Amino acid sequence: MEPTLYIDAFWISPWSFAAFVALKEKGVPFRVEGVALDKGEQKLPRLARALPFGKIPSLVHGDLALAESIAICEYVEERWPAPKHPSLLPEGLENRARMRMLQSWLRTGVDTVRNERSAETIFYTLPVKPLTDAGQAAAAKFLAVAEQAIGADGFLFGGKWCLADAELAFCVQRLKNSGHAVTAKVAEYTKRQWARPSVAEFAGAPRAPFVPYY
Repeated sequence: MEPTLYIDAFWISPWSFAAFVALKEKGVPFRVEGVALDKGEQKLPRLARALPFGKIPSLVHGDLALAESIAICEYVEERWPAPKHPSLLPEGLENRARMRMLQSWLRTGVDTVRNERSAETIFYTLPVKPLTDAGQAAAAKFLAVAEQAIGADGFLFGGKWCLADAELAFCVQRLKNSGHAVTAKVAEYTKRQWARPSVAEFAGAPRAPFVPYY
């Protein structure tokens, strides 16, 4: 049975993005169901099982309904393991630990960047306010981490693509697409990630006109 990935209908959530890219990189056939958060569809009784916490993304595979992007991506990695399927993780215990550290930080440590440069500004032409002083400081810190994390080989860990590469590039796009200056190294890295087929498919998905929903 093919899994079904429930994501926001506007295709803008970074966590939906991570789950989508994970499945695409594995080469797993799956269905995508958009949930119109602006219409409150996440609260519909018919989606109660599919969305355990009333949140997206959620992955339904057989009897399993799984929320939270980290849990979904870990399940995808273990359910369709290497070498039969490409790995989402770098090689080596230390590199895998560093990847998980970075993923956790992208979810919990860059709130100011996310709040002042929301994900819809990546995919829609929307007005943006100048960053506050706190936003400028947060952006500088984030970009300094990105600059240090990206290796000379153009990857984060061990010279091989991993899911965190796509996730980091998504966060860079929050700033880059609104005109914030980034170094040539970070810009080239992000451009290369955005051209990756799994990422490009998500970025190029047809989108309805955006309606604010929070």
